[in-house]
Amino acid sequence: MAKKVNKSLEYNKLLEKKNKEIKELSDQLVMALDQIQYLQEQLFSIQRQMYGRKKEDIPSVDGQTDLFDNKHESFNEPEHTGQESQEIVKVKGFRRAKPKGKKAVSLAHLPANHKHYRLEGEACLCETCGTHMAEVGSTIVREEPFFIPAHIETTRL
Repeated sequence: MAKKVNKSLEYNKLLEKKNKEIKELSDQLVMALDQIQYLQEQLFSIQRQMYGRKKEDIPSVDGQTDLFDNKHESFNEPEHTGQESQEIVKVKGFRRAKPKGKKAVSLAHLPANHKHYRLEGEACLCETCGTHMAEVGSTIVREEPFFIPAHIETTRL
């Protein structure tokens, strides 16, 4: 029986110790939450000061006229002078001319490789009457530069 009493006393001491720790931790939590709320309020007030609504107030000086007051309507209308308001000058727009012949000059010194495409088989038959079509001529559609990078070959003799 002494063992049971001894164990219950140890259990009570342990329980009191744990309750004390819980109370301390809850007090720390409350303090931390209060501090977080205080810092958030400070942050919001600083943000409101920096990014919130602003009103520009200019203190009026005694004896000085306020140019930005709406009482003086003369500042809202532009000034008119005799000929300036009647003359209207139209300016024609400027368009830069494209350089012509630049591609032809750069490709003129290169050797030309002519490609001639011929129709063969059913492609050279007329779709409507079915007769063989004759070659009319050739026209240059476009010129394209063809670039082959440097390469090395070996020859075995």
